[in-house]
Parts: sequence; C-alpha cells; structure tokens
Amino acid sequence: MSAGSIGRRYSKALLDLAKEQNKSDDFLNQLLTLQTLLKSSQDISFLLVDPAFQASERKKVFEIIAQKLSLSESVQNFLKLLIDRERICFFDEIVSSYQEQADDLLKRVRVKIKSAIALNNEDEKRLKKVLEKLTGKEAILDVETDATLLGGIVIKVRDMVFDGSLKNALHRLKENMLSVGV
Repeated sequence: MSAGSIGRRYSKALLDLAKEQNKSDDFLNQLLTLQTLLKSSQDISFLLVDPAFQASERKKVFEIIAQKLSLSESVQNFLKLLIDRERICFFDEIVSSYQEQADDLLKRVRVKIKSAIALNNEDEKRLKKVLEKLTGKEAILDVETDATLLGGIVIKVRDMVFDGSLKNALHRLKENMLSVGV
C-alpha cells in the first residue's frame, strides 16, 4: 500500500472522529504542532519511528511529548494507534492529507504565493479576494518573496501553478527562439 493511500485512510478516520466532536481545526492544530516538534528534533522523531524500540517504549516517550504539548485524548489515542500499527513513519503524509481534507470540509484552500518583491497588505487583501472568488473557498495565503523571479508572481493552488514571473517569461522566450533557430 502506498504512503499516500495510507495517509488518506488514517487521516480520514481521524477527521471523521474530529467531525463527531466538532474539533476538525483543533485536531489539525495539534497535529501541526507535533509535526513541527518532530521536524525540529530528529532524535525524538527517531525514537518514535525506530522499530528497534518496543511499541510500549515509544508510546511512553510519546505520552511525555503529548503531555507537554497538551494534546487531546483523541489525538493521543490516534497517535498511539499509529505507533502500535507501525504507521507512525507515515505521520507527515497523514498530517498533509488531514489538512487537505479538513480544508475541504471547512471550505478553505491553501495558496502559496511567491513574489519578486514584497507584497503590501493591500496587495495581499486584493489577491486573497480574487482567489476566494475564483475558488469559491476561503483562501489561506502563504506569501514569500523570491528575488530570483526577477519580476511578477507565481501562485500555487493545490496542484495548479499560475506562473506570471518574468523569469518564466524569459525562459519561454528563450525556448521559442531556440525552437525557430534564432
């Protein structure tokens, strides 16, 4: 079974539980907090994933972490299940899938925006409004500046990329010129 299908299956189960408790966003925030911790500490991540340690030992480590992060009982039980079933190694895929499904449920879309220059608040508001109108969902913007674009903007909404950068325009011009032998 692929990591993607495992991630979707487990995340759907957790989202179903979250919907019952009306805590979809709360669970997402808890998962993201734990994910940030695991990415910042390879030692902790290794302890939770390495099958050389017994599941009971890994769950003890996890319980200490869960207490420090104030994870809900439902999220703790879910993560202990992942440890028991040797699926904790798919945690990132599960979190990613959960976030996507929760966003769909809550009619949100995450948008990555790269701009050659920093966008001011007014530009971001206008862009957000246009994206919300186009998608029919609340747009959550992740804006970053990338001087290598030379000019323009690149917008990524899920799997769609709208590249209006000068860098891309120059690349297309070069390809066109090479194709006609200039």
